[in-house]
Amino acid sequence: MTSDTHGFAEETAAFSPVALLSGDTSFVGEKIAISPWVMVTQADIDLFGQATKDPDPMHDDPEWAQQNSPFGGTIAYGFQTLSLLSHLNHLALPWPDTVAYGLNYGLQRVRFLHPVIAGASIRTHIYLNGFCRENDGRCRFETSDIVEIKGVEKPALIADRIGYLVMAQS
Repeated sequence: MTSDTHGFAEETAAFSPVALLSGDTSFVGEKIAISPWVMVTQADIDLFGQATKDPDPMHDDPEWAQQNSPFGGTIAYGFQTLSLLSHLNHLALPWPDTVAYGLNYGLQRVRFLHPVIAGASIRTHIYLNGFCRENDGRCRFETSDIVEIKGVEKPALIADRIGYLVMAQS
């Protein structure tokens, strides 16, 4: 396994969604995907603040944040970074046509470890912690996401997630 300059492993298991859905659980315990980098812009931060009705100069006032913030500028909302997991996971794990849709079931644990400065790029490293087919045909999965910030040693967040894949009708 190789790693980049900040200790995040760049390689993943030779993950196959089709094999997993067919019952091959050998990927459990492995890193199964890394998303592409996604930039978090000030415009993204502003829109998130407006949508959540949470005005805060640490996030939405670059001049104030440059003068008063310990981070030297505005930062993304922690929950904004968390909410980007859906997008990052979709980019990293395109599911086969046999999957109709996925459902978020919840989070076991979330830790916000480092702020994401406006203009920074992030990506997620996805580890498969568990997978099983339920009696109703849905597939339950458990993952850990570690969100990396480009050029920063400490991750932005770590989240343990649970979700379901609902299979398409044949």
